[in-house]
Amino acid sequence: MASKSKAAVAPKTTAKRGRPPRAGLSHWQERVLDLVRASAEPASAYDILREMKDDGITAPPVVYRALKGLLDRGLVHRIESLNAYVVCGGPDHHHHQPAQFAICRDCGRVEEITDPAVDQLIEAWTQRIGFVADSRTIEILGRCRDCAARQALAAD
Repeated sequence: MASKSKAAVAPKTTAKRGRPPRAGLSHWQERVLDLVRASAEPASAYDILREMKDDGITAPPVVYRALKGLLDRGLVHRIESLNAYVVCGGPDHHHHQPAQFAICRDCGRVEEITDPAVDQLIEAWTQRIGFVADSRTIEILGRCRDCAARQALAAD
């Protein structure tokens, strides 16, 4: 049985007509970014891998390398408690400052919150105790507006 060479597996293109390639992103980073953006809820690396089987990708390292590149560029965030990824802000919005996340325990919706006051407060706390943070993720678990309203209606 002959094995397929890497050249024999053509990657599926994700470029849309009229849309220039994203500057500095590899093909796989673009594909992974599109999949995370298209996901209705935070996407795990294995969710992404499952979607990439038609692209000939069956091993996690391709997905993890693409996600690392997207994380480094501030285009996606990792939701630690869910071990999953979400796109940063809107389609043309990205930043490198820490964000906070409100995560709905009922529907899985994740809202990104950025507030310089929170960043300044945490910076003051860590400086006061002499702590040097490598990274930080603040995740607030609860119910989104829609799920809280549904729960209130069900309780009545």
